[in-house]
Amino acid sequence: MKKSALILLIILGLTSSCKKEWDGNGEEEKSKITVDGFKRTYRVYTPENYDPSKSYPLVFVLHGRFGNGKNVDKFTIFDHAADAHEMIAVYPDGYKRSWVDDRNHGPAADKGVNDINFFNALLDQLIADYPVDENRVYSCGMSNGGFMSMALACHMSDRIAAVAGVTGNMAPNPDSYCSSAAPTGVLLIGGVADETSPYYGGSIADESEALGFPASFDFWVNQNNCIDAVQDSVWADMVPDDGTSVITHSHTNCDSSVQTVLYEIQGMGHTWPSGNRAFKERTTGKQSLEINASMVIAEFLLQHTLD
Repeated sequence: MKKSALILLIILGLTSSCKKEWDGNGEEEKSKITVDGFKRTYRVYTPENYDPSKSYPLVFVLHGRFGNGKNVDKFTIFDHAADAHEMIAVYPDGYKRSWVDDRNHGPAADKGVNDINFFNALLDQLIADYPVDENRVYSCGMSNGGFMSMALACHMSDRIAAVAGVTGNMAPNPDSYCSSAAPTGVLLIGGVADETSPYYGGSIADESEALGFPASFDFWVNQNNCIDAVQDSVWADMVPDDGTSVITHSHTNCDSSVQTVLYEIQGMGHTWPSGNRAFKERTTGKQSLEINASMVIAEFLLQHTLD
């Protein structure tokens, strides 16, 4: 790996500014679970006015490579979306700050960790401990966490109703590992100027390979059997000074009433739109303020339930 790319990924994972208030009004608890002999940790955020007699949708929020559950909580500000939409948000920690998505790359993969087993076991534990609506379980994440969320759509579509990936999409050749997935709501948010995880795929900064956002979108359009023509929308530029603009590509007439959506963000780098910036623009590129990614994701996910 090039030294500059390694430094970039380390900064991405370990640095999180606190320029914006990020704590929600609910409660957060840290817990542990052992799966396949590996001790794992996770944080559970219950929203404001949480009532254990009610059932709640649950969303996994997954960090990128070199990150952890605590810092993805900070820079996505997802607690606010959980409060606004009455969701339980779960922030797990990957093994040695990595996830085993379908690229099968990184420390967790090298150690033989099975993250699909981990998420199945973790979900079982969460259902036992919290009033989870099992028909409304979701996942989202950034970078490696985005790739992992797409892997959950491929391998846990019987339990995961919809997923979203920001700056992370899919491993190449998805027909070889994802063809049996049931229809799943998929939202992809990619920056066209992302130099860490290129929008159109190919080699990425951790020396793995990515399919790219347009090709991942096309795969799920076919996998979800979407029969409507694509709807392309150019958004009004509400924040001209951020140097980004948004085009959405959407299919809404798909099997099981799922949606397949791609946010193509011109000018954006390896960042979470409207989150807390992890570091300066010269390192990861421009951050889009045109959308609030956490709110957009929450609203998208909640339109989906398991059939």
